[in-house]
Amino acid sequence: MNLFDASLGSRLSTRGSPAAFLDRDGTVIEDLGYLGDPAGIRFIPGALEALRALRRAGFRLVLVTNQAGVARGLISEADVRRVNGRLAGLLAEAGIPLDGIYYCPHHPEYGPPEYRRDCDCRKPRPGMIRQAVRDLGLDPARSVVIGDHVSDALLAQAFPGMRGILLRTGHGAEQWQKIQQGELARPEHVADDLRVAVEWFLARAGGQDVVGSHPA
Repeated sequence: MNLFDASLGSRLSTRGSPAAFLDRDGTVIEDLGYLGDPAGIRFIPGALEALRALRRAGFRLVLVTNQAGVARGLISEADVRRVNGRLAGLLAEAGIPLDGIYYCPHHPEYGPPEYRRDCDCRKPRPGMIRQAVRDLGLDPARSVVIGDHVSDALLAQAFPGMRGILLRTGHGAEQWQKIQQGELARPEHVADDLRVAVEWFLARAGGQDVVGSHPA
């Protein structure tokens, strides 16, 4: 498996920490297509409060993002790293450090040979989460995966005990319509945005924090 790991933040001193595995575009930041310019980063309303609540509740924060624009020749890996680095910096400045960012640059049908592959890291396959679990010492059974595609939420099925949530932000509204039409499988839970999703999850995970209940 050719997994590109851009892990950031502190390494864990203990094993088995719970984590929130989060899609990037359409979940944490606005989906502007294949984003190659860090200046285009725009946080979805409520996302910072949601991430802060997860951190306060003891969850590690890990982004897992497909970046097939690399395989398609629309952006470079350097572009992806610049955007990820700037995003991590903005979150750190807000007091919400990330523990890791993992991205997949591949596509099964497009691109040069080094990127055109049926890999294990491209979601909905679980390679990126498996790698993060190994790298950071995480406990999938106490974790959650959240994104704006059904394939994000259904990643949870590969890890007993993990919860999966689909958002209606980004591509989520279209995905929700397809669910209602019977074209896509319904995940465990569907929420309007990341803030609402985290409220739902923490209420069931025993988290003591309430999203937005503390000053920034």
